Amino acid sequence: MMSDIEWKSLLDKYLQNNCTAGEAEVVEEWFAHLQADKNVPFPQEIIEDSVAYTTEQWAIFEALSCKYKTTQENKVIPIRQKHFYGWVAAALIMVLLGYVSFLRLTWKPVKTSPVIAETKDVLPGGNHATLTLANGQLIVLDSSGIGTLASQNGMKVVKLDSGSLAYQGNTKQMSYNTLSTPKGGQYQLQLPDGTKVWLNAASSIRFPVAFIGAQREVHITGEAYFEVAHDAAKPFFVAIGNQKVKVLGTHFNINGYPEEPSIRTTLLQGSVLVSLNKESKRLKPGQQSLNQKSTLSIRQVDTDQVVAWKEGIFNLDNLSFQEFMNQLSRWYDLDIRYASGKIPNIQIRGEMGRNLKLSQVLEGLKGMNVKFEIRGNILIVKS
Repeated sequence: MMSDIEWKSLLDKYLQNNCTAGEAEVVEEWFAHLQADKNVPFPQEIIEDSVAYTTEQWAIFEALSCKYKTTQENKVIPIRQKHFYGWVAAALIMVLLGYVSFLRLTWKPVKTSPVIAETKDVLPGGNHATLTLANGQLIVLDSSGIGTLASQNGMKVVKLDSGSLAYQGNTKQMSYNTLSTPKGGQYQLQLPDGTKVWLNAASSIRFPVAFIGAQREVHITGEAYFEVAHDAAKPFFVAIGNQKVKVLGTHFNINGYPEEPSIRTTLLQGSVLVSLNKESKRLKPGQQSLNQKSTLSIRQVDTDQVVAWKEGIFNLDNLSFQEFMNQLSRWYDLDIRYASGKIPNIQIRGEMGRNLKLSQVLEGLKGMNVKFEIRGNILIVKS
């Protein structure tokens, strides 16, 4: 195993294009393993909590990024592709900043020409939501204490120690509650039947406080992940827009933000039937339905990427620049504006933690021939 000094020397040679094909292979294999396994250590020093990178170390990474900076607007920024000699350079800052969230390192950026003009940094989102009861009462959940928050005809609304919401008790009276998250918010809910729901930012779910009758039905906006409690006698329905999904017991994700071009239903486990007008399609695990312009289609997808948000990760593989900006807008409560009036034609790949500050995320986008300016909660994209 090479020492820290030997690793640094090899990285210098790689940067200067003076290493042999074998040495280049070693560097690129290491970064490939780094992307796949969060336990692979950085070569510069042994990683421990609260250990900071030195300015000299960040200068090496900065130089790598600058050397291979993307010059074409439609350049795809690869992170995971192996044996592509310059792939590390263009995306390295993105990878490292994503790993800051996992390793809890202190980041010391290099003072170079900034890709970000900022006034005040923007913090990431968190567990923020409001609950509207059947009588119209509004409860702000992130400022509410643990325990019973309300009682509705024998059903208690309880905030658990984990911070999530649950319903306990019995009632035969039909009434509805609505859980809503703002931009910059997310929340977890356990429905009266035991079904678990994860609500992403700028989303909502309307549901009965008790499932009475022959079926269970909820209505959502935005994005939600479901782990539905099995009950063969009472199928579970999720309505969003002009679409309805029928399940018995399964794990799936629905994304139906109005700014996105389609409603996407992704199945992880079990079976669902997606219905649109008079058309229905049954999904298998790993499949995603697209409801676009009143037509349904099915495709295979990477389900880990689809539900990465639930695990606290931005998975950017094959996202367009606009799609990622939409995600940032919702999670950081931003108004995205394009200085030129045009959206850059760029695809992005890689992962970042959703607990990063906005400036750290934007630093990770170096090498894409775009700059950013933060003005309060307005993010200006300059290309």
